[in-house]
Amino acid sequence: MNPIVVFVQLCGVLVFAIGIYAWSHRATRGAATFSVFMFFMAVYVLGYSMELTSPDLDGMLFWSKIEYIGTLSFPALYLLFVLDYTGEVRWLTRRNISLLFILPAVFLIVKLFDGQLRLIYSSAWVDESGIIPLLAFSKGPVYYVIASYNLLVTTVANFVLLQKRRTAALLQRRQITIILLAAGTIYLVYLYYLTGIPLVASLKHLDLNPFIYTLWGIAVALAIFRYGMFSFTPIARDTLFEILEDGVIQLDKKAVLMDANPAACKIFNWQVPPIGENAAALFGSWLDTDNLSRDCEPPVKIVTFSNDRTAGYYETKITPLKDEKGEWIGHLIILHDITFQKNIEEGLRESEEKFRRMAETSAVGIYIFDGKRYIVTNPAFTQITGYSAEELNGIDPVSLIHPQHRQMARERVAARLQGEDVPQRYEVMIVTRSGEEKWIDLSTTVITYQGKPASVGTFFDITEQKKLEESLRTSQQLYLSIVEEQTDLICRWLPDTTITFANHAYCEYFGQSKEALLGTRFIEFIPPESGEIVKNAVQSMMRDAVRTLSREDKNISPTGKERWVIWAYQPVFDVQGKLIEFQSVGRDITDRKLAEQALQKANVELAAQLARVEQLQIALLDQAVRDVLTDLFNRRYLQESLDRELARAARDQEPLSLIMLDLDRFKRLNDTYGHKAGDLVLQAVGKLLLSHTRQMDIACRFGGEEFVVILPSSPYEAALARADKLRKAVETISIEYNHSELRTTISAGVACYPQHGENGETLLHAADLALYAAKNAGRNRVMGYHEG
Repeated sequence: MNPIVVFVQLCGVLVFAIGIYAWSHRATRGAATFSVFMFFMAVYVLGYSMELTSPDLDGMLFWSKIEYIGTLSFPALYLLFVLDYTGEVRWLTRRNISLLFILPAVFLIVKLFDGQLRLIYSSAWVDESGIIPLLAFSKGPVYYVIASYNLLVTTVANFVLLQKRRTAALLQRRQITIILLAAGTIYLVYLYYLTGIPLVASLKHLDLNPFIYTLWGIAVALAIFRYGMFSFTPIARDTLFEILEDGVIQLDKKAVLMDANPAACKIFNWQVPPIGENAAALFGSWLDTDNLSRDCEPPVKIVTFSNDRTAGYYETKITPLKDEKGEWIGHLIILHDITFQKNIEEGLRESEEKFRRMAETSAVGIYIFDGKRYIVTNPAFTQITGYSAEELNGIDPVSLIHPQHRQMARERVAARLQGEDVPQRYEVMIVTRSGEEKWIDLSTTVITYQGKPASVGTFFDITEQKKLEESLRTSQQLYLSIVEEQTDLICRWLPDTTITFANHAYCEYFGQSKEALLGTRFIEFIPPESGEIVKNAVQSMMRDAVRTLSREDKNISPTGKERWVIWAYQPVFDVQGKLIEFQSVGRDITDRKLAEQALQKANVELAAQLARVEQLQIALLDQAVRDVLTDLFNRRYLQESLDRELARAARDQEPLSLIMLDLDRFKRLNDTYGHKAGDLVLQAVGKLLLSHTRQMDIACRFGGEEFVVILPSSPYEAALARADKLRKAVETISIEYNHSELRTTISAGVACYPQHGENGETLLHAADLALYAAKNAGRNRVMGYHEG
């Protein structure tokens, strides 16, 4: 034993004691890894002290191997400590930690067998030329690899500390500065040791690293005792102090400002926190510093600040701060910005007043229903129902509903209040106080009113509209009755002469059933020369916008006899002036041809009747085939077209595809922006479908937000591509509405004849299943029908 050995042992004990202290604070981030780092450093220092006490070369080499347990471990442990301390815990996975210790484990194995391998110490001997015997050795190739590895790992750790120091708070910057200064000293001494130049001539083989590592431990101890490394969590401070959106101010026991986060600096318009100034001078009258004490309750109050940049309302909370021993050390003040909340409250008051005025002056009945009674009604609601507000408050709301609709209304109200998905808009009949029956367009949704679920709804009187619809249905039935009972031959057809409609007289004249005729080209039933005339007539009507063309034509009747028919051709336009199809009205004039003069009167009557039919059809045909909102074909026209196109596809042995598409989350859009916004989106999608379909395609509104496009002569793969093109086009739709941008997407299902269905019903069902699959797969996509 000698003074040098005793000093090295004291260094080892000090390092070990630092590790024990850190371990006692292991609940704090970084403390546990730092403690293990110190323990392995102590293994190295104490191992070296035992090497210095060994009397021979074998003992020195044995303790040298013990030292290497620490030498090879604590650089990696230092890196783990740094990552833990700086909050880079995402790198502290089992896999990464295992990879980090692979090389140290390999080096340790080499060290244990270095007596045979001679890779670390190529030779070793005892130097007794100095004041104490020391282990001397020649460095092998692996020695320099180990040195390089240790320097690399330590450098990476210090680089992480440097990066963290740039954004750290003042206290943590001071901690990191101490650690880095100590690490810099270690660099210098370690590099000096590698040169082999002795610091003291009589101790030229003395290892200086244990002393430097001890100094590093003392430096960290300074950070521990001076700056409270393990009584303050820097990472928590970063997240809850620096990044917190609320203003946070820390005062000491004398109400002196100790720290303030960036949010507080922004509130008080400070460039840097005025640390060291008294809070009474900084904050004025809202903070009573004379009454602050260790036992004060954390009062909460609303204060208003106003300076050159900020003005608003803040909720303040003052909390006493205590250290680990429970001693009072100051106060923490938290300022929460409630300016937005205050503005919202003011806005709500204004909105409530506007809503009240709007409800009182609206022609639409408005109500709030809590499941048992009407708790809010406007004047229009009382006018529609005939009951006063007091009477409505005392009656069962369902009793307003017509008896034939009451059960449905009760079920929907109950389901809606339970949160189930039920239609929000529907038509229902009510009975007024005077007994009058009225049709109502009812829209309703669920809200929270006075802490409980309630329904808010609107009543719109559509009685006159219903009467108009009934009149329209009667007119349509009359039109069909007139057309079907006519003895004249009446049919409608596309520009390529494909028949879309034929009355009974037309079918009987050509000896064909209606099913056999639909989808066929009537030009096949007339002589070739007549066919050319018809083609020229079509071109003339399309080119010159001729409203009506009449001509006499010779046909071959089913009996093989020649029959003369006078045909009247006229184009049929929609409300936009777009050509839909043509209509032919024919009358057998064979007898007139044989006796022209005898039938002259009949010809005049026919012309007059044609004029009446023309006016009736122009008025009703568009209503019969067009959807009013989107200008697309309606569902009825879809069924007629699908049957016709399927018949033609079967006859010509060509494919026919269907695209069924549905707007994604359309209900949410209606709920958020209202039905008017929903109608605008539906109209935009309808316009897009009209512009993105071929002349031979048929785009229809199937119902609600569902659409169907018939693609004649289109194979399955082409239909999928067309559907995806439509999907992408819909994504580009953007509608400005009430300062908001309305956008939507579609999901689409594709089915193809004949592989997915041989009639309209099965083909629509297949496309609907494909659409359902696209919805389930995440929406905004196209999926084809897959059997099984």
